[in-house]
Amino acid sequence: MTAAPPPPPTAAVVVVCLLLLLAAAEGIPSIPPHDAVARVARFVANQCTWASVATISTQESVRGQPFSNAFSVSDGEPGNGSGVPYMYLTRMEISVKDLQVSVLWGGGVRGAR
Repeated sequence: MTAAPPPPPTAAVVVVCLLLLLAAAEGIPSIPPHDAVARVARFVANQCTWASVATISTQESVRGQPFSNAFSVSDGEPGNGSGVPYMYLTRMEISVKDLQVSVLWGGGVRGAR
């Protein structure tokens, strides 16, 4: 026996969802033109709060394998950043230990909205 599909959302639910999306997007500045590459990079650095750093692991069980970790980042106050991302790390962090052995690394941020 097949279960009946759920009923479609009511118009009120759809309107409330749209209003919530508009309210959330209201405080977000617009992205610079795509051909202004440096401005786009600074914009993304300012809007992102997390970055991924990938290293070559030095941990015994996975030595030599790629390892990625997420870190909180900031380039200053939202809308007034420097374009230079900062991460505060400790020597006890696994990725920092990896970097002390090998300087090979990769990183990235995502410009999602």
